Amino acid sequence: MNEQAPDPSLVHFVDMEDQPSTHVLVIGIGDYPHLVNGSGTLSQHAAGMGQLSSPPVSGRAFADWIIRDLDHPGRPLASVALVLSEAQPTQFVNGRTGASYDIPVGDADAVEEAIDLWALRCSKHPDNFAVFFFCGHGVSEGAASALLMRDFGFRKQNAFDGAVNLGELLAAMATKLPNRQLFVIDACRVSTPLSDFNRQKTTIGRTCLQAEPRGRLGTKDPCLQSVLHSTLEGAAAYGRQGKPSMYTEALLRALRGSGGHSGSGEWIIETTSLQTALHHLLSKGLALPNRLQVPETTRSATFEVHRPNPVEIATFVTCRDLAAMDAATLLCQREGIEPLRVIWDAKNGRYWQLGLEPNRYEFGAEPPGKPLVTKHVPVYGPVTFVELEV
Repeated sequence: MNEQAPDPSLVHFVDMEDQPSTHVLVIGIGDYPHLVNGSGTLSQHAAGMGQLSSPPVSGRAFADWIIRDLDHPGRPLASVALVLSEAQPTQFVNGRTGASYDIPVGDADAVEEAIDLWALRCSKHPDNFAVFFFCGHGVSEGAASALLMRDFGFRKQNAFDGAVNLGELLAAMATKLPNRQLFVIDACRVSTPLSDFNRQKTTIGRTCLQAEPRGRLGTKDPCLQSVLHSTLEGAAAYGRQGKPSMYTEALLRALRGSGGHSGSGEWIIETTSLQTALHHLLSKGLALPNRLQVPETTRSATFEVHRPNPVEIATFVTCRDLAAMDAATLLCQREGIEPLRVIWDAKNGRYWQLGLEPNRYEFGAEPPGKPLVTKHVPVYGPVTFVELEV
């Protein structure tokens, strides 16, 4: 089945008429013809940047989660647009409808069109919820940041024509509806010789949207923006071959429950609690050896993002003697529930990794030929770490 919407990047659409709703744009750029090992002419401004396999996988995973699981009471999901650049393009299958879609290839023209149409959908109601997700190469020079699209480096005299200026996109969106805007930027924030030379000389990347002096007429509420960066300014972000990036993996786990709280009596995920969970997940639970990645927030307004059901708290269990994990089985049990037994997987580093509903659990490790050692621990957000005396 192949359905093509008027907006070529749309992979999910529900007509909400005049009701508040959620509109999402997902961009994952991994195939760069003019960077190292690309299929085109190598740009003199490649600066060592090359091909990435994580961003398209990350984009697909995030879009799929949005379509299947996002729950924002009062702002149901209305649209998801997806733009990908991948070495071997394949269709995207909507997990709810089963419809399949050809995806725009992720050059700057396609992305600019997708941004324009996404912003237009978002602006239809002041109480809409706008979500922008990008995963790919990024460069940063002080306050100026550019997100690199597939055709970065194609134009020899203007390599950054194949990029989007993040700061100007944020500034333009701040003059428009809706009142709640979330930007997730999973990209490096390092400088290159070209970005350094152009600092305070020219704009790096396309503007895409203009600021609108009358764009927020009809609302007295402020524009709340939250920008979640996968790493600190001047630092790298890390991917995994053929898998979602470390940040996207942490983001999806946090959205299942770790990024929330029950302060209002119901478990909700807000932008600030989401950032707290991302910090714990990336700094410890999912951290790669010798690759510290510290997420950061700018324009850090607090507003609701999602209400997970069921709630899954990312739980990491380890043994004091790491050598014991190789042969031990993890026992996890709560009252009235059949015990869960988990074999340690070396790919998960020093932890058994679980997703558990908030409650009190008994954890135990069973090394061969040794007595079971247990520990009772309350599992609660944002992230639970358990060390067994084995």
